[in-house]
Amino acid sequence: MKRSQRLPVPNGVVGVVDIGTNTIKFSLARYEPPGAIQVILTRAETVRLGYEIDKTGFVDPVRIERAIQTLNEFGRLANDHGAEELFGVATEALRSTSNGALVLSRIRQETGWDIEMISGDAEARLTFDGLRTVMQPIENALLVDIGGGSTEFVLAVDRTFQSAESLPVGSGRLADRFFSSDPPGLDAVLQTRGYALQAMRSLTVRPDAMAATLYLVGGNGMFLLSLCAHFGRGEQLDPASLSILCGDVASARSSEISAVLEIPVERARVLPAGAGIALAAVDKFRPAKIVATESGINRGLLVNRFGLD
Repeated sequence: MKRSQRLPVPNGVVGVVDIGTNTIKFSLARYEPPGAIQVILTRAETVRLGYEIDKTGFVDPVRIERAIQTLNEFGRLANDHGAEELFGVATEALRSTSNGALVLSRIRQETGWDIEMISGDAEARLTFDGLRTVMQPIENALLVDIGGGSTEFVLAVDRTFQSAESLPVGSGRLADRFFSSDPPGLDAVLQTRGYALQAMRSLTVRPDAMAATLYLVGGNGMFLLSLCAHFGRGEQLDPASLSILCGDVASARSSEISAVLEIPVERARVLPAGAGIALAAVDKFRPAKIVATESGINRGLLVNRFGLD
């Protein structure tokens, strides 16, 4: 999504959304000269557009209505703050389903949002653009953005983009495939790990290079970090604590995880699958350090829109 020209009014407000497989994330922001972004507010709503898409091949009509309602609510919030533009991206749930284009058309017609369906590679690049300043200088880093329907891998060295790839493996997708109870149980979570690890064997993002730092990007990483402390596994993620944590979340009911993290039960239900994918990435790349960080797509949209480096 190419939006490199700055707003006609330097302090103009824009709203951006990332329409993901599990969650729709909204940010309202303003450009602050000489080159900063002021985030006014953020919101996230679990819609699960990708619910059981591997079984049905299409987005469920109930989920479509929830998405449109959510986007209209976010649009009203943005307009209340004088937003000059409303734009964003749609990812795996719409690009991999038979009715994705029709859903996108309805969103454009009924919500006022200018939404572009993007590829996995474009999704990965937006993640990098949004998180480039989070990475440390002189660092070999791998960004792993575990979404609901896909996972993006971005290799960066010295804050410079090297390569990226997207796999159709996500927490919602694998939860729908492997979980049949609540809690799912360790065997089910280990199945998600094994499935994800098998999929990662096809990666061309320097699969033989060991990343000094693995960044777990987005809700999965941040939620797992919070649960690490909750379950008494330490204050930071590392390969050993993540492995133990997978057992913790596998045996915890989604209502417990929901209460601890203050997230919807529906989002909490798929989190153990995200833990399994994260463990597979650690097994694959053997990082020296794991860092959890917030999602980069919305910030990437803002960085590109305001023409920032």
